[in-house]
Amino acid sequence: MEKYEQLIIRLNQLTVIKEELDNNAPIDSWEGQAYTRTLVELVLVEMKIEDMKKDALQSAQR
Repeated sequence: MEKYEQLIIRLNQLTVIKEELDNNAPIDSWEGQAYTRTLVELVLVEMKIEDMKKDALQSAQR
């Protein structure tokens, strides 16, 4: 569960960062690239959380 809690903390951190960045910044600017990287990492963390939930559910059903 420690890994899950760390992912939730990172998800919250990334959400705050995403809200602080300009989502209309040009992609070739520093802020546009930072926004894109943040979105990618946010999606990856969300996917990991969903996988962990799915695995926990499957383990509980066995």
